[in-house]
Amino acid sequence: MLIALNEKNEPVRADSAPIGAQYCCPACKGKVILKKGELKISHFSHWRNQLCSKRTESETEEHLRGKLDLMRWAHKRLGETKLEYYIPAIRQRTDLLIVHNNYWFAIEFQCSPLPVASVQSRTEGYISIGLPVVWISGNKLKLSRKPTALHCALMNETGSGELYFLHYDQSSCQLMVYHSFHSLKGYFSFSSRYIHFGSEVDATSVKQVEIQSYVLQAPSVAKNRLKQLYRFKLHQDSRYRQFFELLYTSRLSLESMPEALLHPVAREWMIRTVPQEWKLLLLKWIVALPEKQILTQKLIDRQRVQWTESGKIDFYCFPNVSSSALNRPLIDFLKLLAALSVLDSLGEGKWRVNRKCRTIRMLSKTNECIITDF
Repeated sequence: MLIALNEKNEPVRADSAPIGAQYCCPACKGKVILKKGELKISHFSHWRNQLCSKRTESETEEHLRGKLDLMRWAHKRLGETKLEYYIPAIRQRTDLLIVHNNYWFAIEFQCSPLPVASVQSRTEGYISIGLPVVWISGNKLKLSRKPTALHCALMNETGSGELYFLHYDQSSCQLMVYHSFHSLKGYFSFSSRYIHFGSEVDATSVKQVEIQSYVLQAPSVAKNRLKQLYRFKLHQDSRYRQFFELLYTSRLSLESMPEALLHPVAREWMIRTVPQEWKLLLLKWIVALPEKQILTQKLIDRQRVQWTESGKIDFYCFPNVSSSALNRPLIDFLKLLAALSVLDSLGEGKWRVNRKCRTIRMLSKTNECIITDF
């Protein structure tokens, strides 16, 4: 760690602390050793075998130097910045605590892989005291392909509800901003930009690109997905077992299932469940609604929570993302259904089922057959 308390109970940084003085940990109040050398950045370390819930001996050189880089940049560009600020109320130490325009938020610089549950626990700790947190990844967690469960847990959200991922490249002194994640062409893609710590780029602005996820895709995408489903069925892929069971119990087949299930939507990557499975589940729920029922985002949110709690739809863990952002994949699919005339759009965030649509009539009949059988 870089901050400790001196004999006067004042916080001091390791690079400016005099050798020979006594220091203690801000969290456990136990004695710490000041280490200054030529190979590694100056830092404090607990005595061996000393118990502390906030021990940071596993900190890498990248983490130590990265915190200092981020602190200097934040202090220059954003405002008052506190390094390794300990919060007794939640027993957590922030990497940085920043105030910008009278707005406090924490920075967590994560360099090494860790369990998703640990990210969730720390994020929920900050949320419990009303302190927003922004996660930044190090070199081992750089985003280069479809996000892993850990990448999802480290996602941040803008005020407009868009997701973004931050990565600090220490070698080039660049803060990479990944945004506009989507799966529109059947594979995962994103946009990126960088903020160089030596430039005058406004660090608080994250450019967002509006993605029209509900524009119909080229037929080749749907055909490729259908071919994949036949292959998964032939090889009895365990990931798709529940989807094929749902298809069977719905009196449907790969030949007769709604075409909408084959079209990708921008944010389906946020859901671990097979895309065709949760889309069919959503479609069946829509068909079963009362005839004059209006679909709203609030109604979708309640249903998403029920599906999540029952395990019918498995979302990746996004502890730093609002519930409205989690609804985005479902809303994207509703917009696609509106483009296919399965739903009638009644304005922003409102839809009604088009009972004259062929897809709705077909699913209604299969539901009636299933009810008759029982």
